[in-house]
Amino acid sequence: MLPLKLLDEGWEALENGEFEQFVQTLDLETAIELRKAITPQIAYSNQESMIIGDDVPNEYPELPESNTTWEAHKNWLKKLGDLPEIAIINLESSTSEIADILARPSIEQVYGLVVGYVQSGKTAHFTGVMARAADLGYTFVVVLSGILNDLRTQGQRRLMRDIIGDHHNELINESTIPVEGRKYWELLTTVDGDFRKEARNEMASRMAKSLESGRILVAVVKKNVTVLEHLMNGVKSAGPELRSKHKILIIDDEADHATVNTGGDGSEHEDPDWDQEDEDEDDIFSETERKETDPSRTNLMVRRIIKSFDKFAYIGYTATPFANVLIDPEEGKDDPVHGLSLYPRHFIKSLKRPDGYFGPDTFFGDLDDPEIDTPYTVSITDIEYEQIREMKYDEDVQVEEIIHPMLQGAIIDFILAGIVRHIRRNQGIKMNKHHTMLIHISRLNREQEETHYLVSKLMEQWKSKASSTLGSSSKKFRGRLKKRWEEQFMPQSSISETWSQIEEELLKDEDEEGWVHSVCVRMINSLNSEERLDYADVEEGLNVIAIGGNKLSRGLTLEGLCVSFFMRHTKMYDTLMQMGRWFGYRHGYDDLVRVYTTETLLAWFAWLVKVEKEVRSDIHRYQLQGKSPSELAVRIPLHNEMKPTSSSKMKHAITTIADYNGRTIQSIRLPINEPSRLQTNLDATTFFINSMGKRNLQSNKRMTYWDEVDAELVADYIEKLDLVGPPLAVFDKDGIASYLRKEWTGKKFIVAHPGNQHKDVKQAPNELPSEDPKWDIERRYIARSQLCDSAGNARVPADIRSVSEPQDIARIEHIQGEQDKGALLIYLIAPGSKPTKASEEKGKRIALENHQIPIVGVALKFPGEKLNKFGTSVVSVKGIRSE
Repeated sequence: MLPLKLLDEGWEALENGEFEQFVQTLDLETAIELRKAITPQIAYSNQESMIIGDDVPNEYPELPESNTTWEAHKNWLKKLGDLPEIAIINLESSTSEIADILARPSIEQVYGLVVGYVQSGKTAHFTGVMARAADLGYTFVVVLSGILNDLRTQGQRRLMRDIIGDHHNELINESTIPVEGRKYWELLTTVDGDFRKEARNEMASRMAKSLESGRILVAVVKKNVTVLEHLMNGVKSAGPELRSKHKILIIDDEADHATVNTGGDGSEHEDPDWDQEDEDEDDIFSETERKETDPSRTNLMVRRIIKSFDKFAYIGYTATPFANVLIDPEEGKDDPVHGLSLYPRHFIKSLKRPDGYFGPDTFFGDLDDPEIDTPYTVSITDIEYEQIREMKYDEDVQVEEIIHPMLQGAIIDFILAGIVRHIRRNQGIKMNKHHTMLIHISRLNREQEETHYLVSKLMEQWKSKASSTLGSSSKKFRGRLKKRWEEQFMPQSSISETWSQIEEELLKDEDEEGWVHSVCVRMINSLNSEERLDYADVEEGLNVIAIGGNKLSRGLTLEGLCVSFFMRHTKMYDTLMQMGRWFGYRHGYDDLVRVYTTETLLAWFAWLVKVEKEVRSDIHRYQLQGKSPSELAVRIPLHNEMKPTSSSKMKHAITTIADYNGRTIQSIRLPINEPSRLQTNLDATTFFINSMGKRNLQSNKRMTYWDEVDAELVADYIEKLDLVGPPLAVFDKDGIASYLRKEWTGKKFIVAHPGNQHKDVKQAPNELPSEDPKWDIERRYIARSQLCDSAGNARVPADIRSVSEPQDIARIEHIQGEQDKGALLIYLIAPGSKPTKASEEKGKRIALENHQIPIVGVALKFPGEKLNKFGTSVVSVKGIRSE
C-alpha cells in the first residue's frame, strides 16, 4: 500500500502539471502503483508508447547509408503545409523508433502493429515508415489497402502524392512529390488498376531489374484473394534465389479488417448473453465477391507471400486493434507453407493523440460523468428511430411531411454550416475546402435508396425556396433556418457570423453561384457503383450529402465531414468505432460539427471512450514494466451487450472476471487424459460431498441439493480442484475462491448434484467406472464428449464446451427464488462417454478416454444482475498471461 504522503505528493504534482517528472524520481514498481492510484484510466492513454518483443535483440541498429528518401518526404510534407511543424517533428521521431527495429542486423523477420486513431494520421505514419524502409535497403513494398476499389484508389493516390511521385501523369490537377534526387519507386499497380494477371507474368523480370537499377517495387492492392494470388504467383515465379535478395515490407492498412484469420466457427468464445451478430452484414457484395474477400483465405494468402521471403517486415495499422491482439501467437509455427500468424509478436506501438484531433471523448464525453454534455451530439430517441426507419416515398404526400423533422434539422445544420464555412474561407481562414454530410440509417441498399430519393427531392425544393423572394413558403423556409441558427449555433461563444451574412448567401441563385445550389446528394453503395465521392476532381470543393452503409463505414475518408446522421447499430467495438467517420481534424469549423445518433449508441460510444483509453494504458503499462507482446497480453474491457470484435476473431480469446455478480461460470476445459489430476478432483469432491452430510439435503428426479452451505466451504472446495485455468481457460479457480472469501463471507450457497443414474445415461458405457466414488448420497452421472479439430484430433487442453444443462440452471434459479444465495453444481461425467450420433457425423466431437475415473466438472451461478460496470471483466489472448 502506498504511503499517504506519497499519494499527496503525487496529487500535488498532477495539479501542477509535473506528474511525469515526479514519477521519474521513483522506482519502477512504485511508479506503476502511483499511476494506477492517481490516474487509473487515463495515465497512459495519450502517451506514445511501444512494446518491443523479447526476441528483438538489444543491439545497435545498422544506420542507413543515407536518409534521402525520408528527407525528401519530410521536405514535401513541409511544402504541402497540411501538417503543422510539431506534427512533422513527432512523425520523424515516431517512425524512427520503428526504423530502429527494422535496422537491427540480427532480426530479418518482423511482425508489428501500430495503433492509431480513427480518421487520424495512420496513412501519414506508414508513408513515413515506407520512406524509412527505403533508406534501410528494403526493395519491395506491398500496401494492403482495404477491400473496395475506392479505398485502394484513394490509398494509391495518397502514396503517389506523398512518397512515390506521379511518373506517368495519372493524377490530373494534383501536386505530387518531386521524383528527382532520390530512389525511384516502380509501381506495379495504377490509380485505376489493381495487380493483374498480366503483371504476374512480368514479376520475375521486374524483381531482377529492380535490384540491378536500385529501384523500389511497390504495389497497392486490395485485400482480395484473386489479386493476392496473382501477386503470390508472380513472386513465386522469381525463384528462391532472387527472392532471397529482396527485403519486403508489407503494410496492412486497417489490419483488423479482412486480414485476421477467422477460420473455425469462433464458438469457443460464444457468450449466451451476446447476440451473435455478423460484423459484415451489408449488401455490398455478391456471393462470389464474398469469397474473394473472405478473411481466412486472405490471411493465408498474405502469409504465403510473407513466407516466400527470407527478409520481411509485416506491420499492421489500425485504430481498433481488438482482433489483432487476440490472434493466436502460436498459430502456424510448424506450418511450412503459410508460416506464423500475424500476431504482433515483435512490437506494438500506440501513437500519440495528435493535437487538434476530434476523438470519441470530444463527442461523447466521459462514462464516469454522464452529466457532462457536449455541444456536438444530438440524441435520437427510440420512438424517433423507429419513425425514421419507416420513412417511405408517397407521391400523394409532400416530401417535407414524409422526412422526419430530426433528419430535416440535420440537413439544415449541414446547409448553415456549409454557408458559414464558405464565408470563413472567403475571409482567408484555412480549412478543408470540402463539406460533407453523412447519412447512415441502415445497412440495407433498398433503404439507402429510399432515403437517397427522399433527400434528393427535399434538396431540390429547398434550393428553390432558399433563393426565391416570391411566395410565403420561401420566406417561411428562410425563417426556419434563421430560428435554428440563432437557437442552435449562436449561443456558442466561438460563433461570430450573423444571420444577415448567411441570408445574403442564401439569396444568391444558381446563376450567381449561390452556395446552396452547389450541394449534391449521392448514394454510395453497390446499387450505384458508378457514383463516387470525387473530391480530387472538384477544385473549388465538393459539397455533398453522402448516403450509404458499409462503403462509408471504414477506411474511406469523408473529406470535410461536418454533419453526421448515424443510426446503424452494431454490437462490436471495432465495427462501431470505425463507423465513426466524424472523428478526425476539423480545423476552422470545429464549432459547426454535429453528430445525430441514438440514445443507445451515445451510451455505447461513451463506453468505447474508456475502452480505448484502457487499451492504450495497457500498452504503455507494459512498456514501463519492460514486457513484450509475447509476455503480457493486452486486456480489453468487456461490455454486457457489446463485444470487442466478431466471434470468429475471438477464437483464441479468454475472459478474466473480477466481479461474478449475475454470472454463470463453468469448467469446460478438463484434464480428461490425466488420471492423476482426475483422481485429485474426485477425492476433493468426495471429501466435500461427505462433509456436508444429509442435513438440509433435498432431492428430486434430476438433482440432489443442499441449500444452506457456507460460502467459505465452497471456496475451500473450488481451490482444491486441479482444473485448467488462465491463460488457457476462463475458469479461474483461485480467482473464484478469492472472490468468495472477499465478497461472500457469511453468505450461503445452494450446492447441487445433477444427473441421472449411470445405467440411464445413454451415451455412457454400460459398466460403472471402477473408481465410482463412495458417497453418502446417490451418485448421478452425465455424458459428455470432447471437441476435436477437422482431422479428428482432440483439442488440448480437452474442451467439452459445456458441463451444465440449461434445465439445471433453470431449476437452480427456481430454487434460488428471491434468496440471495449462490449456487454450485457438481457433475460427474461418465468416463468413456460418446457423442451423439448427429455430433459424431458432423465430425466435431469424439468420445472421452475411459480411464475408469469419473470426471468432475463444476458450474457456479451467482445471483443478481450482471452489471455493466467498467473493468469487471476483460478479454485477452489465450496462452499469454494478462496480469
